[in-house]
Amino acid sequence: MRQRAFSLIELVILLALLGVFMLVGSRLFAHSMGLSRDAAAHERTVARVDHLLRELRRDVWSARSIDIDEDQTVRLEQPGDGSVRWSVQTTDDGATVQRNDERAITIPAPLTFEAVDGGDALRVTIGRQPAVLVSQQRLMTEGGGR
Repeated sequence: MRQRAFSLIELVILLALLGVFMLVGSRLFAHSMGLSRDAAAHERTVARVDHLLRELRRDVWSARSIDIDEDQTVRLEQPGDGSVRWSVQTTDDGATVQRNDERAITIPAPLTFEAVDGGDALRVTIGRQPAVLVSQQRLMTEGGGR
């Protein structure tokens, strides 16, 4: 009885198939690692924008007046003698937003401010997504400007 062995052609074909599977597997692994890295960066960006809107919403909610300069600086008069200033520096890859002289927050989209309802609210547009922030103080003291 004769033992059957692998021929040289069969071994070469097997090595070629293994090479193709390894190439596809390494590309798939590299792509999945890139997606993981991109997802983490996107999550950090969403957290920065969420923090920015939360702080801005809090300041606008208690503002007595909302004034916007031509250079996209918002001045919010607070109860008492205080005021809060939000400034925007537009860059090629987004915007840098700063509250008073605190740490600046950089976001990868343009940001604009616009007064709404005669200064009772502030429209913040990040990229193409608008959000309207309302001043409780103005609504209560002036009846919402109506």
